Amino acid sequence: MKSGKLGVRVMQFKIEKLLERVRSLKRIGRLKKSAELLRQILEINPNQPEALHYLGVLAHESGQLEEAIRLIAQSLQVNSDNAEALSDLAAVLKEQQRYPEALEFYQAALVMTPNDAVLLSNLGFVFNELKRSEEAIAPQADVEYRPSRGHREQ
Repeated sequence: MKSGKLGVRVMQFKIEKLLERVRSLKRIGRLKKSAELLRQILEINPNQPEALHYLGVLAHESGQLEEAIRLIAQSLQVNSDNAEALSDLAAVLKEQQRYPEALEFYQAALVMTPNDAVLLSNLGFVFNELKRSEEAIAPQADVEYRPSRGHREQ
């Protein structure tokens, strides 16, 4: 039984090392190689939430909106407490002009990151598109801009 646990730990270690490499490659713009490594991770663990999320972001960036939605939503089924993934899913829905759905995901992300300026801006945009500008959140003095490591529309 110990060898089974060791095998799981080895796979987890391998996944973490691949994710570190993906993050580095994304920073320098090597998106194709990042996608290849993310697919390798998903071969090891088809439900790895970070790999699903990042692959969804890459799909969004390449215009594959339905695939982006599928992948990011799948990542949220595994880990629903990821404000960045919630916001990224909302961004794809916003791009498709699916504003009521985008609003739902932006609001869920806002619960976790209430002072995120980009998120507040996107939420205001969606409220405006829904002709509900009176509900838009006015910028607050204590809101800080903090770039995320993922992809976030404005």
